[in-house]
Amino acid sequence: VPVNHIQYCHLLDYEHQIISIILSHCHYSLRHGEGQVVTYDLPALEKHFVDQFVHGKPLIQLHIQQITYRKDAFSIANIRKRVAPQIKLGAREKAEIIKELHTIKSLRDCLDIVEIMMGFLSSGQTDPEIELRTYVSKSLKMGKKFSCKKALDYCKLGHVLSLWETLSVEMAKRLTYIQQEPFVGLNDEYLNPLLNYQLQQLKNVLHGVDIGSLLDVLYEFIETFIRHECPESNLKLIDKLIEHYPAISKDTILPKSITVGQAVDTWKEIACYEIEPPK
Repeated sequence: VPVNHIQYCHLLDYEHQIISIILSHCHYSLRHGEGQVVTYDLPALEKHFVDQFVHGKPLIQLHIQQITYRKDAFSIANIRKRVAPQIKLGAREKAEIIKELHTIKSLRDCLDIVEIMMGFLSSGQTDPEIELRTYVSKSLKMGKKFSCKKALDYCKLGHVLSLWETLSVEMAKRLTYIQQEPFVGLNDEYLNPLLNYQLQQLKNVLHGVDIGSLLDVLYEFIETFIRHECPESNLKLIDKLIEHYPAISKDTILPKSITVGQAVDTWKEIACYEIEPPK
């Protein structure tokens, strides 16, 4: 019987059915000096169990569908090729979008829809000039569920990667601040903590650095390169960052002692530094 055709009669109710069967094959008698004696017809009880629970029930065909995690369903590289050019949102637009999504739930709900949208945009050529409002309401049919009006006002499909990055980084920050893991599912070899001397080196070089841009770049590096490419964890983090984002070498310097395996902890420490820089 397929799972979607299961009826109540196909299922087993052990608590009530077993007791009922046992009682039906239970015999009581009174003996002088012994009181009530209970005996069981074991051959009949065994036959009843087999008929009721083995021969009397169908085999359920259980088909477990494969689950695809949403972050595996879209390709940032494909979006850059197929919805080009991709344009960065301005600082004011980012700030207003984040301000509107003031709870983790509203932020998560909005990010969920953006990642669903990115899954579709990864698979075909799309005009970057299409308004986000139009695509969400007419193509995705999710206009009523999309809670961020500022994003609908400011964004076209050419801003989708910048919007995803803005929402994702903000979500990761908020999870970090309440001591929850922002990079769920990464292999443990990339979750190594910074040593005390590395943490001090990191704080020393963060003076004068554009923290927001560094967090954006490092977040994308973790979610795209580390999560999917699984590089060796003992490689120097700064070398791999410059290899993937050559522009950051001009104004961003991370201590060479920090490895790829410490990338997540480095991101978290920078996020905390942003809200509480040393005096």
